[in-house]
Amino acid sequence: MNTFSFQATGIGSLGHCNSKDAVSLVLEVFPEIPFWVQLPQRSFKENMYVQFSEGIPGIVIKEEERKIYIDTRKINEEDLANVYESYLKKDVEKFSITKEYAEGFYEYMEQMKGRDFLYLKGQITGPISFLLTITDELKRPIIYNEGIADSILKILSLKALWQIKKLKEVSDKVIIFIDEPYLVSLGSGFVNLDPRDVLKNLNEIIEEIKKEKVWVGIHCCGNTDWGLLSQTDTDIISFDAYNFGESLLIYSEAINEFLKRGGIIAWGIVPTDLEEINIEDLFKRLKEEIKLLENKGINKEILYRQSLVTPSCGLGSYTPERGENVLRITKEISLRIKEKLR
Repeated sequence: MNTFSFQATGIGSLGHCNSKDAVSLVLEVFPEIPFWVQLPQRSFKENMYVQFSEGIPGIVIKEEERKIYIDTRKINEEDLANVYESYLKKDVEKFSITKEYAEGFYEYMEQMKGRDFLYLKGQITGPISFLLTITDELKRPIIYNEGIADSILKILSLKALWQIKKLKEVSDKVIIFIDEPYLVSLGSGFVNLDPRDVLKNLNEIIEEIKKEKVWVGIHCCGNTDWGLLSQTDTDIISFDAYNFGESLLIYSEAINEFLKRGGIIAWGIVPTDLEEINIEDLFKRLKEEIKLLENKGINKEILYRQSLVTPSCGLGSYTPERGENVLRITKEISLRIKEKLR
């Protein structure tokens, strides 16, 4: 039985530059499900797209200009063949994430030694967002270059597997979130994506992650087709419950089926972009959103049992002080709703 009962965790990024301070904060506030911290203010290499780009054939990173793209002219068939060979062999070390690109991960691994917790949480940038954001030398999204896009999909899978391998040095209890902000573009006139391709690409990574017997979630901080996401093999759907709390109602039947198969809802009820946050208002809003789903026929006990609570999104673009405040409020919401369940 999946029993998270509104445990609290975070999405991934903080605005700190000091990895030790950031990880210490996370372990203090979220000792049950601590996440390793992405630190985009520390270095451009910790940007959510750059961070997972090491080893990609043709990748060009210009730190001073804060640009990243793929020069397809530098890629040959041998490069792509090597990627597929590594994928088939599951050679995760070839596509490891180095400390230069993820200082927070290495600090997290160090500080987690000897601690008690329920789960370790990691994250990876999802294939849809990565392939739509990263362009070629002519500024065309790389998702439309089928051969290169598929090789990147394989590399992202290997990076997720490398991360899981390292986390399992501490514990087998692991959660990996696939961060997909660009899923807000589904069905829009700006991005021409076949929903079947979206499902296929997401499920390819999800399948590889789940082979490792760990939990996998998809996080989207905007509004999207939640019915489509519920059709993936993900265990957790993470969404911005503050700004789009009622968006699940449209897909209540699909969400109900998702929960019945053991799925988890991660309620991103704590906004990241407000100067002042009223805890009472957030607690009331969360209870109202849960009640709306109950009114759609979703079992209350299942909802309470199969839920997490998080900030609405990452905090990498905000000050460390804002980030700390949001994390502490998230923890307080978790404590209050768990108290209500007693």
